[in-house]
Amino acid sequence: LIRDQIGAGPAAAMVGDDLRAAAGQLARNGVYVAGVGVDGMRDDDTCWMYFPESNAPFYRLTNFHNYSPNNAARPGQQRALMAETSWSVHKPEQLDTLMDKTVEGLVNTSMLHPDERERIASRWSIAVDYGYPVPTLGRDAALRTLQPWLEAHGIHSRGRFGGWKYEAANMDHSVMQGVEWAGRMVLGEEETTYKL
Repeated sequence: LIRDQIGAGPAAAMVGDDLRAAAGQLARNGVYVAGVGVDGMRDDDTCWMYFPESNAPFYRLTNFHNYSPNNAARPGQQRALMAETSWSVHKPEQLDTLMDKTVEGLVNTSMLHPDERERIASRWSIAVDYGYPVPTLGRDAALRTLQPWLEAHGIHSRGRFGGWKYEAANMDHSVMQGVEWAGRMVLGEEETTYKL
């Protein structure tokens, strides 16, 4: 996109280099999402939990069956667990071993009893390269270079990765960014959730 929009020549190359350098200042982590289906129910009404301890690789676990029993293949007879593990250059993970480590972490945290390993009905995983934008010292300067250029080319980039601001990028923030952007475009109102 940058190459197509800025054209060719020395001035264009300098602009492109500045944009690429600014984009290079943006950091992110990835997230490995592991789904584990387990035969049998247990008394646990929690929806999601955070795990800062070192006995499991995941930082968050969701009991998807508690949102709806239909989130399991056999509703009311199975649990559906989703574990999320982050990785980055600062926290490398061996993605090909994370499913086994996740199951071990489920046992270590008592989310699975040791004998329930034999009752695991399904495993599913995906490695998401862009999980969360990471705030860095160079981020705001990079965004002050990138966002005006994008807007000058008709791209109004908002949301978790569009705005690249972790502190204002949860689902509620992302919805408000869209609402406020529309208010800015239609009514000339100032955006307050997303600011450079």
